[in-house]
Amino acid sequence: MRAAPVIEFAIVGGLCAVAYFVVIPAQISAQGAVGLRADVVPRVAVVAIALFALLHMVTRLAVAAPPAETAAAEETAPPWRYVALLLAAIAAGYAGIIWFGLVAGGALTVGLITLALGERRPLPLTLHVLGGAAVAGLIPLLGL
Repeated sequence: MRAAPVIEFAIVGGLCAVAYFVVIPAQISAQGAVGLRADVVPRVAVVAIALFALLHMVTRLAVAAPPAETAAAEETAPPWRYVALLLAAIAAGYAGIIWFGLVAGGALTVGLITLALGERRPLPLTLHVLGGAAVAGLIPLLGL
């Protein structure tokens, strides 16, 4: 279906436009702080998302898959159980953050999501869990 990339970009681009022109100005107030304005990072993130969505659309439109590959890709689409696994991993991780604290709960969240995505090798799984714990440990230190 050739319209799918355009529809996807229209949705993502429309949400980015709403965020850029409506949500960010309404939710972020100017403060007298020195340095970057408070709305710079959210605006840059929204523009980056819109640009990546545009690049994705152009790439999908420019590179047409042969009909046999398209049919095979549709047959191997992941079932809804993966969505359920991800939602369950996020819910369990949230509970872990409440019960065990930010660092342990963050590591648990990353570990469960990595397992839900299908990673079973011990080294990458361990590195993801340790990275999640490190990022979760940096959040209070950076004041995020």
